[in-house]
Amino acid sequence: MLTTTSITKRSLLPFDRVLIKKHLKLNQSFLKNTTIALIIGAISLSSISSMANSYNGYKAQLTTQQQQAQQRKQWYKKQEQLKLQQILLKRKRHQLAEQKRIRLHNERRQQHIRKQQKWKKPQQSRQVRKIAQRGPRLAPASQQRGVNRRLPLEVSNLFKQSKISQQTMGVFVLRIGDRLPMLAYNDDRARAPASVMKLVTTYSALGALGANYRWPTEVYMTGSLKGGTLKGNLIFKGYGAPDFDLPALRTVMRQLRNKGIRNISGNIIFDSSYFQVPKVDAGAFDGKRYASYNAQPEALLFSGKLSKYTVRNVRGRPRIYNPTPAHNIRVVNRIKSVGGRCRGRSRSPHMSISKRGSQHTVTFSGRFSRRCGSRQFNKAITDSPNMMYSSLHRYWKHDVGGYLKTRFIQGRKPARARLLYRHQSAPLRQIISKVNKKSNNLMARQILLTIGARRLGAPSSPRKGEKAVKQWLASQGLNFPELRIENGSGLSRWSRISARHIGELLLHAYNSPNRDFFKQSLAIAAKDGTIRKRFRRSPVAGRGRFKTGSLRDARAIAGYVRGIDGKDYIVSILHNGKAARSRGKKAHDKLIEWAFWHGRPPRKVAAR
Repeated sequence: MLTTTSITKRSLLPFDRVLIKKHLKLNQSFLKNTTIALIIGAISLSSISSMANSYNGYKAQLTTQQQQAQQRKQWYKKQEQLKLQQILLKRKRHQLAEQKRIRLHNERRQQHIRKQQKWKKPQQSRQVRKIAQRGPRLAPASQQRGVNRRLPLEVSNLFKQSKISQQTMGVFVLRIGDRLPMLAYNDDRARAPASVMKLVTTYSALGALGANYRWPTEVYMTGSLKGGTLKGNLIFKGYGAPDFDLPALRTVMRQLRNKGIRNISGNIIFDSSYFQVPKVDAGAFDGKRYASYNAQPEALLFSGKLSKYTVRNVRGRPRIYNPTPAHNIRVVNRIKSVGGRCRGRSRSPHMSISKRGSQHTVTFSGRFSRRCGSRQFNKAITDSPNMMYSSLHRYWKHDVGGYLKTRFIQGRKPARARLLYRHQSAPLRQIISKVNKKSNNLMARQILLTIGARRLGAPSSPRKGEKAVKQWLASQGLNFPELRIENGSGLSRWSRISARHIGELLLHAYNSPNRDFFKQSLAIAAKDGTIRKRFRRSPVAGRGRFKTGSLRDARAIAGYVRGIDGKDYIVSILHNGKAARSRGKKAHDKLIEWAFWHGRPPRKVAAR
């Protein structure tokens, strides 16, 4: 192979020189292309490495930024949690401060009420005495000379026809405005007044408690409330409200729902410690243990302690309904549905009650015609807390929308319990209307115990209530030494008062600021209450307001009547004896008509 180093220019031929030149040109172009290719390759390799390095750097920078963003996010989340915790702590401190403020306010209010009871009650009684002194005053018994002490002739004739002894009756008749009574027959002897004793209880309540007094029923809680679930106890504390019933309980449940309570996991405690009533046999009075009028009082009274059962035909079969069930009462339906008319033995089924321990069994038996309407049975079978507990479980899901996982407990309210809601009863002026018009024994008992608790402190008892009533009557100048109240309802064999003192009480009430409330609570002759069917064919119809009473061996009536002369008369009749209840009514009505005619009835009326 020829090279430029081995061949000189002189030794070469012209032809060879041409070949060498071409060969050299080819080598130069090859070297040039190779050099260019190498330069381009080197540039591409450097660019690729630089791009890879830049990509790795960008990736590392992006990773670092993501980590920083994640750290910032976690930091902000922690800050939000801290702020939320601070807000919750502030809210809890505010709630505790508010509860403390309310507790202190209630304590100061109670202290203020005690001071008012201690210092202002005598002032109020002096004001009442001043108002009473403005009206007509009755002359003392020692100065009542020349008073008529013989029964009217027509009344004496009725007693003779009915073969009733007049000596067992006390009568007091007074025209308001006179100092001497029109008639005073055996008026100073103490007799059993029956339900007329409710006049003493209700009028004393108006003066001792006030016409606008309302009974509270309080609901407390212990434990914690999270997510609508109360993990703790719910406490009901009663203060003797006579009218707390199922609608009131459902109102309480709705208020608890508004407080955020949907579910309860714990205990439901019922506190009746405001009254301390001795346990007695409810049937000791007349052997009817489950009769509604024999129901015993309770501080946490519910629905008058009445278990109400309704029997009605549904698709040809008798069904039993009870709006206020109790978990310790079992109902057995053995009623046989029959056809035919609704009369005789098919008119109403038979109800029997048996007890074993704390459990009661109510059995309905007999025949019931498919043509009959509904039949109502009201009995005082169990206590109020049992009825309340079962009613809560029955209506909680419907009214609140949650669940109850609770146990039934009767006990006292814990000291650290927090107040959730306070339910107020109807005012006293409305309650006494039910007591006097419908002669509600249980409400009268509740009122007497409340007077004792409010004036002499809780827990109250019948003796404490009687003592408080006597103290208040004495502060008004009404001294009744023979007065024996016992339970405030008159459903007693031992309660005593004289016809004259009932008349003095009615005169004092007539001249008091509470006259309208007291008179409106009495039944109107031939219109409503216990005398809606009495005096229908008498001139007294619509003109008299009375309170009646009757026991096995007693009949009584007392109140006001507007006479033919436009003046008001006070009539008080207390009649004891075996035949008083069955045969004394006509004579009593005749006495009231005699007062209406001012002791001088027309001849036509007298001869009728």
